[in-house]
Amino acid sequence: MSDSDKRMPESAGPFPAHFVPTTPEMMLQTLRYTLEKASRLDTPLKLSSPAVVHLTDVISLIRCKRQRPWINKNVCKTWAQTGVWPMQQRVDVPGYVNHSTGSAQGSRFPNMERAILQETQRKLDEKQREHQTGQGLRLEHEIAARERKREIDALKKQIADLQPGIDKIDAREHALKLAEPILDMREIKEWKDFANELRIIFCSEFKGKGMINAAYYFIAAVAPDITGETATTFEGVKSFLKRGRFVNREARLSGGKT
Repeated sequence: MSDSDKRMPESAGPFPAHFVPTTPEMMLQTLRYTLEKASRLDTPLKLSSPAVVHLTDVISLIRCKRQRPWINKNVCKTWAQTGVWPMQQRVDVPGYVNHSTGSAQGSRFPNMERAILQETQRKLDEKQREHQTGQGLRLEHEIAARERKREIDALKKQIADLQPGIDKIDAREHALKLAEPILDMREIKEWKDFANELRIIFCSEFKGKGMINAAYYFIAAVAPDITGETATTFEGVKSFLKRGRFVNREARLSGGKT
């Protein structure tokens, strides 16, 4: 590995041409396959299912880490806020607009958007209370009521426009929290480096009897896309994790002892 791969560059360029972030469609297909293999296909799944959304981002984050070892949870915080992947960010120019995504570095902050949403909801609640108590038979009351109704409709639309963006930020922040133990590793060389952490992540999204086998199938299914190891199998993953050999391996990767 060259020195340039070990440190964070002054300016991170775009993804390599061969990198394509995992999509919800790809993840949904993978999850249906793994759940079917584990005889748990009765679990309802769709593109918008939280598990699909979260694992889509988790796998993309692990792939980023595999390609660029300097990527860690702190580097990924901007991605959680803006949706711009680490290797698409220009870290040296504040306010830089990434023309491939149309996003400005640091242009959106979840706390600001949440504050706007909360303030808009407060105004809506206030207007609705006024509307309920301000009813009357006089003409001026009717005119005022119509104006309040227009204001209420406008506030509802504003909330409806804001909520999807907040939901996406929340989902990315959740995925980042799940992936933190893997992102904090020194590097990823093979599937065994992240297998135990990914098992824990999978089982946190799919709780219930029999999901541990589904986790083994899942790790075997996504490993080739992360590391290129095509010989990964369910039995290999199961044997490795049940023996607990990942404990010493993680100690080696972190440079310490567990």
